[in-house]
This record gives sequence, structure tokens and C-alpha cells, in this order.
Amino acid sequence: MYDHAAMPRESHGALTTGAMQDTTTPRTSPTRHARAARANVASGDVLMSDIGLLKLCRHCAEHWPADGEFFARDTRRQDGLEHICKACRKEQRSGR
Repeated sequence: MYDHAAMPRESHGALTTGAMQDTTTPRTSPTRHARAARANVASGDVLMSDIGLLKLCRHCAEHWPADGEFFARDTRRQDGLEHICKACRKEQRSGR
């Protein structure tokens, strides 16, 4: 293998040292979902588990994976998901 530390670096002329710094991670803000997850963790609505984020259903009080399979999308909410799981929503509709 190559020893990258021993290899000479190229000179880029007019570039400053600040512009030549190695950036391995993008300098973007966290995704909307990640920000929402951190905000909701404090309130207990979202938990982190070994399978990923779990969201609390306000109807059945169960934690389900926080994705479109278990919760319907709702762009008006901070995390982008409804607060009631799809199974409870279906039960509510059939009970009318």
C-alpha cells in the first residue's frame, strides 16, 4: 500500500491554506428528519433503537419505526409523519 503521508503534496499556486484543507465530511446542515428526530427525542415521541428511529403513536401508545410504512406522511408536521400510526387510523375510519 502507499504511504500517503510520505507522498509530496502538489502546490496549487494562488490557493490559500484554508481553501486547501481536506474536507472529508460535507459542510451542510443536518437533514430535516435528523433535526426533527433530535427535537422529538427530548419530548419522548421518538426513540433510537438498534433498528433505527421509533416514533410513538399517540392513539395506541406503541412505538413503531418512524417511516412511511407505519406512519402516513404529513408535510405540515415537524418530522414529516402523522402522529397516529396507519393501523390506528384505519381502525378509526372503520369504526365510523
